[in-house]
Amino acid sequence: MEENSVFEDFMGKPVKAAYRDGNQFKIARGNLISIQNGFLKIRGNLGTIVINENNIDKMSFLKGG
Repeated sequence: MEENSVFEDFMGKPVKAAYRDGNQFKIARGNLISIQNGFLKIRGNLGTIVINENNIDKMSFLKGG
């Protein structure tokens, strides 16, 4: 895990992350399973996504997760 990430408090917990994918805004929902070299890995119901930390606009905990 990268020690200086602003998202390290979310590790292992269910999250909702709003991020940019080109010109589109998308939302990833799932468990934040790792942070490495500026990339976050989120595992949700539909699979796993890797997002560049710089593309994330907002992250919050999922309620009821």
